[in-house]
Amino acid sequence: MYDIHQQKKSTSVPDLNVRLEGIVKAIISAYRNYVLYPEDHALSSQCLKHITSELIKFTEDSGDLLLTIEKDGIYSDSKKFYSCTGEDDVFVYPLIRDGILSLGFTRGIQSYEIKDLFEILKKNRQLPDNPESDIVTDLWQAESPHLHYQAAEVFWDSEPVFNFPNPTMGFPDPPPDTSGKNTLNGKRGDGAFKPGPGGLTYEPSFFKPANLDGPNFTGTDLSFSQDELNNLRNIVHNEEVNRCDDDILDLLLIVLDEVTSSEDLENVLINLAEEFLRVIKKEEAYKAFAIIEKVIAYNNKHAWMRPFVESRVNNFMVHLSGPVFKESLTGVVSLLNRNKPEEIFFFRKICMALESSAVLSLCETLVYLETQTSRDLLMDIIKMKTRENVSVIERMLESTDKMMALIGVSLLKELKDNNSDILLQRVLKHSVEQVRSSALDYFIEKPVSVLPRIFFLVDDTSMDVKIKLLKFISTKRAVTSETLMLNYLKEQPQMVNDKEHLLSCYKVLGKCGSDRSIPFLKKQLFKGSWMGLSGYKTFEHRAGALLALSVLESAEAMKLLKKASKSMLPVVSKAYKMYIE
Repeated sequence: MYDIHQQKKSTSVPDLNVRLEGIVKAIISAYRNYVLYPEDHALSSQCLKHITSELIKFTEDSGDLLLTIEKDGIYSDSKKFYSCTGEDDVFVYPLIRDGILSLGFTRGIQSYEIKDLFEILKKNRQLPDNPESDIVTDLWQAESPHLHYQAAEVFWDSEPVFNFPNPTMGFPDPPPDTSGKNTLNGKRGDGAFKPGPGGLTYEPSFFKPANLDGPNFTGTDLSFSQDELNNLRNIVHNEEVNRCDDDILDLLLIVLDEVTSSEDLENVLINLAEEFLRVIKKEEAYKAFAIIEKVIAYNNKHAWMRPFVESRVNNFMVHLSGPVFKESLTGVVSLLNRNKPEEIFFFRKICMALESSAVLSLCETLVYLETQTSRDLLMDIIKMKTRENVSVIERMLESTDKMMALIGVSLLKELKDNNSDILLQRVLKHSVEQVRSSALDYFIEKPVSVLPRIFFLVDDTSMDVKIKLLKFISTKRAVTSETLMLNYLKEQPQMVNDKEHLLSCYKVLGKCGSDRSIPFLKKQLFKGSWMGLSGYKTFEHRAGALLALSVLESAEAMKLLKKASKSMLPVVSKAYKMYIE
């Protein structure tokens, strides 16, 4: 049996509590993902690997880990680290139900032992009518060397609650009556029963008759306050409304099978759309999917002989996927944040049945999700839906919403086809700087042959975008890059507002260019008058030319630099002095 009093290594209490809370949450999160996804899914493997690593590190640093399982949550050293959500709790409730009192993880814990634990919990998540196993039995059979447990004793092995006397042994004689009251014929003067020889000396509480009149509430005020009455009325009203709404939904689904005219079908579908919105807002995904499933079944059954059915159902699905689904996002966010496997199962089926336009609404929910697990789940759904209809990505890219456009860019990056290149090139002109920058990241990983298509960003309003492009150009000496930079600098006016940008462009020309740039740089360095304003108009270009020559790394460039250092032209000598400094 695992020693529940095993001590941990000395660690400061606040730090240890923080680590314990993180470990407990990580275990439960990993198990939920293990239940939600197939065993070979990347997320399941990643979560299993992560929690094993965390447990190994914890047991090596702080000693063995003991988790006490209570009805209201998980404790360690009498401190609560997780609150149970009742019978819906996929981790704690099965353990409590099968009598597990504690789980212990010791040094040397292995990944397969955690996987065995998750498999056992998953197998016994729901109790069948005739269970062939339980968690205790399966843990015993697993014989995990570093995973220990403590189970409650079975009831029939415990001590009896009452010890009744053996009638053959008789009863002890009563103590002498010292009350001073007269007794007569086996009764005391106070009217209480007095046992004879060998009788009971007391009346056990379980021999006394029940108080059929109920407890005595004399002096106790059992009346309701006005607030309590109002709350009670609200509870009753909500329960009646919910029951009534569900009755209406059941009735609509029954009526749907009997509809034969186009107008009647339209009316029923309008009401079903309202019911879909209601149940999604209440986070009842299984009811929402039941509506879709029933409508699809009706379409499959009747569309072949009633032409109006298919068009009505298609309009219904488009309406459901667009404005109705968008209006239900509060319920979707809450449902995803709760991350219950059974709810997520039906939510995924709903999303797969809806039109691809539902992706636009799903993208809006990402910023409201609380956990990375929920965000990864939603991104998986978005990716699957966009594969069905790539054109929906174009609508995402046209959106002024930064989050939606960025998701569209990331999806296009994964596609990596000719169409994605065309769309991402359009995105380079998006109004949001971060979106343009993300699209540019896609192109700077390609050969310099793409440069003519993206070179216009050298004049982008964002300094970050311009710097990112210039860094890409300067990484490799190429004719394409050199030609583009030469033409760009030739077209610059004599007076420029952004001097730092101009100097950066000259430096990039030196890094990507060759001796083909020497004539241009020589002209920029030595042209102009000996003195006067006309010579200083091109001062930034002279400084830029010196900067380009210094990084060009050629013999001819070094000769020009040496000539500039000895020049008698004031504008040249001043430019060279600034370059040296």
